[in-house]
Amino acid sequence: MSFQDPYYLVHDEIEANLSRVMRQEQSLTNGQGAVSNDAKRTLAEMDEQLDSVDFQLQELNEAMKLAEANPARFRIDHEEIRSRKSYIEGAQSRAKKLRGTVQQVLTRPLLSCVRAKWYVLQIAGVALGDGPLADARGDGARGAGAAAALRAGEGG
Repeated sequence: MSFQDPYYLVHDEIEANLSRVMRQEQSLTNGQGAVSNDAKRTLAEMDEQLDSVDFQLQELNEAMKLAEANPARFRIDHEEIRSRKSYIEGAQSRAKKLRGTVQQVLTRPLLSCVRAKWYVLQIAGVALGDGPLADARGDGARGAGAAAALRAGEGG
């Protein structure tokens, strides 16, 4: 049985997870508007995979600290330690960027909803004279005039 450095086993698993999440990210960011149920499941899967990547990267980072403290014991030179630490930092950066995309996609419908409600409140309050923003000055003039103009434009 041959010895395989566990670093490379974890490295390959991290790369596979990051690649999978990147493919899922591309499918999500191509769409716009509300997030469908399929997209929500995909986002949940992406989040789980990124949690796994984060855990694996923390474990690799701890292992590298041990190897750095005693390179002779682990038969690893300083250049290899530097290379591995560089990989860990790069993978952490990619995972953070992907997690940001997941959060952005998750909040997109919420932001759209908030904007739509604000727009409706603006129309209701300013144009129709019925809403909470209609009488900001306290004299009722702005809302009433706009409502009358709308009714006249509707033919009624």
